[in-house]
Amino acid sequence: MGKIINHSISLNVKAFTIGMLFSFIGLSLCGWLFTEKNIFKNFQRFHRNITSETQFYPTPRIMTALVNSQIEPNKITVIISGSSKFRGAGQSLHDLWSIRLQEQLGDNFKVINLAQNGGRVAGIGLYMAEFLAKKGIKVIFVVDVGHFSIAVRDDGPNYPGFFLDGENRGYWTHFPERLDRIKTSLNSEILLENLIKVNLNQFIYFNDFWNAFGYLHFFTVLTPQTFKSPFSPRINAEDKDDIVSCNPELGYNRDLDGMLNIMRTYSVDFKNGSEFDPLTDFTVPDSIKKLTIFSVGKFSPYYIKKISLKEKENYLRLVKNAALRYQELGIQTFIPSYPSNNYCDLQHFSAEGAKKLSHDFAYLIKSKALVLGYE
Repeated sequence: MGKIINHSISLNVKAFTIGMLFSFIGLSLCGWLFTEKNIFKNFQRFHRNITSETQFYPTPRIMTALVNSQIEPNKITVIISGSSKFRGAGQSLHDLWSIRLQEQLGDNFKVINLAQNGGRVAGIGLYMAEFLAKKGIKVIFVVDVGHFSIAVRDDGPNYPGFFLDGENRGYWTHFPERLDRIKTSLNSEILLENLIKVNLNQFIYFNDFWNAFGYLHFFTVLTPQTFKSPFSPRINAEDKDDIVSCNPELGYNRDLDGMLNIMRTYSVDFKNGSEFDPLTDFTVPDSIKKLTIFSVGKFSPYYIKKISLKEKENYLRLVKNAALRYQELGIQTFIPSYPSNNYCDLQHFSAEGAKKLSHDFAYLIKSKALVLGYE
């Protein structure tokens, strides 16, 4: 009797092990298949229901599949990156500046808006520009930047795993100084966790599978933004987060003291040379710098007018010097300077601002394309 039981247990362990093995193989195959092609439906931008704010983390394979589906070898691809300003917070799809930009650039260009709330230079957009450049695609990289040390970060709006995953797969420009800096900037436990995760994902595609499955079929993470339909696949989520009209008068009356305090942090008599992030030189590869246009942020004149004359002089000097510093690194810069009614609040552009921004960048991008010999 004991032998029969032991034999039965032995068979069950073997069956369990074989079942687990085939499950891993099956899920890995699904992860590979799901991310072999573009999963996004009518992609225009990262609205809030398909970002890290709602626990959706598009992987390098998911993103490369997206841009591969958008590009055409005979067209110039414009990658937009950065923060909520360039994502188009405050603008409905009807007013979205990147859609207007596409219209003004015409059929010779393809605009892809990859900016995210809280995004910076070193994020999805930069790495996608590098990915396309490595493939020999004509690409121009456009991104908004801030001041001081907030201008550039290693992990963009998501997590360092995105960069390390793509680096492992050979998607980006191999830039040893950047890789070393990213590794040394991370807590040793976080670095180890991400290295294990990206190395496993390279072979079993579990991270690709989870995010693609959650987008296409079923999501299991409850977030405040998706509370009403937490399990609905993200493909069904509509771009509604900016449909509420952008009203400058309401925006300017919201927490005026708080906004002026923010203004004053950028209006001190700062030390010359501290107004930009010197790590930019170790973040953007030299091969991408010549393809890049930095839009150096300038706050709404509504707030600039409310600070003292000395503070105003300091602030305007800060913006100008930041732009000059980036130019010294070989990066073209532009400072949007629009009236108060072109903003929703301190820094986000209204529908009127979106028109001007798209007009200005259409000119800058076409000029850049000529300089690069694209046209």
